[in-house]
Amino acid sequence: MTFRIGATPFVVHPLTPFAFAAMLVLGDTALALSLLWSLAVHEYAHIAFARSFGCEIGALRITPFGGELRLVEKLEPRAELAISAAGPAASIVLAAATALVADILPALSGALAPFCATSLLLAVSNLIPAHPLDGGRMLSAFLLRYFSESAVRRVMALIGVILGGAALFGGAFLLFSGQFSQFLILGPFLILSALHERKTAFYALRRSESKKAVIKGGMGARLLAVPDDMYARDAVRLFAPGAYNVLAVVDGELCMLGQLGEAELLDGLIRLGAEATVGEMLNATR
Repeated sequence: MTFRIGATPFVVHPLTPFAFAAMLVLGDTALALSLLWSLAVHEYAHIAFARSFGCEIGALRITPFGGELRLVEKLEPRAELAISAAGPAASIVLAAATALVADILPALSGALAPFCATSLLLAVSNLIPAHPLDGGRMLSAFLLRYFSESAVRRVMALIGVILGGAALFGGAFLLFSGQFSQFLILGPFLILSALHERKTAFYALRRSESKKAVIKGGMGARLLAVPDDMYARDAVRLFAPGAYNVLAVVDGELCMLGQLGEAELLDGLIRLGAEATVGEMLNATR
């Protein structure tokens, strides 16, 4: 599900509604509300740090364990590390501030307890070293200093499958013991994200191979006309192997809006996601 607030697109992960529905069904209304507040603070920290680096936000993907900023610009590893760390740091500060207020005003301790708990849970869960959680983004930023992007994405996909499978197994074990655990949501979430990471590893590898071929001795170009509302994931399926593919983006009246090279489209798929249209990617390059 995708919607917009102002100029920023918001993409809701398929598991997010189920996570909040589970909390409400189990009677954890206070927990659901406190999680919304904790998420807002967590994501504001990411956005504030991203803007401090001069980054333009392409989209915000809302997941059960936080949001995932999709930035128009490709970040240096140091900037990626700082922006990723901002969210967990803000959650820890929020939990400490809430605990301090509860200590000063004991009458409010019962009402503030869910806010403190969800902030700590959000910070800890986001430090798990798997995409798209902040811990995974920090680990990727570190590995990118030594390895290629496609290799790092393949490694992160493998880590996601392993950790997701372990979480799913643990959640199932607790369920059979009569306890519902967030591991039942975390497991599928990490596995689905790992499958997405494998796709982005393919995009990164193809971009690298095309660049090498062009630099080595050039290659033939192939021009394709596509509508501006076509999803990027559908456009990339039109690419022909052995050629550098260029998209001529047109509107509903077949008027030319601009061109997207293969490298630009693959970059957009990695940064903005497959839900973005070629028109949005064209605007991001201007």
